[in-house]
Amino acid sequence: MASADVFNSPARPSDLQISDQTGGKTVPRVLDDSEIEDRMSGAEMREWRRDGNVLRRTIEAHDFPTVVRMLEKIVVDTQRLDRRPDIDIRGGVVHFTLYSDAGLTDVDVELAHRIELGAGAFVRGHA
Repeated sequence: MASADVFNSPARPSDLQISDQTGGKTVPRVLDDSEIEDRMSGAEMREWRRDGNVLRRTIEAHDFPTVVRMLEKIVVDTQRLDRRPDIDIRGGVVHFTLYSDAGLTDVDVELAHRIELGAGAFVRGHA
């Protein structure tokens, strides 16, 4: 997958560090504060906000049909990562909320990066 190269950086490993397995099902690894800060520190992630175990991002798209096209791209990654972010749509504005009761995981942070990548050119003001 060509877009995977965007995620390879010193602050972000190229693959998820999922270590626990339960009955054959892989369990996401809870990250500590410094790992979350490192992985969310890139310039492309500056619009994300963290509040404890919650990551939030508001994206303003050109219009509602553009929001739908953007979400079509993002939903593929939510399915692959088996994560369902809260998504609130108001016209051309989308609010994403990612959270985990036990703490933010490697999968939550990966999904935030994929949402950012998927939103790409759909974001209002994008050159």
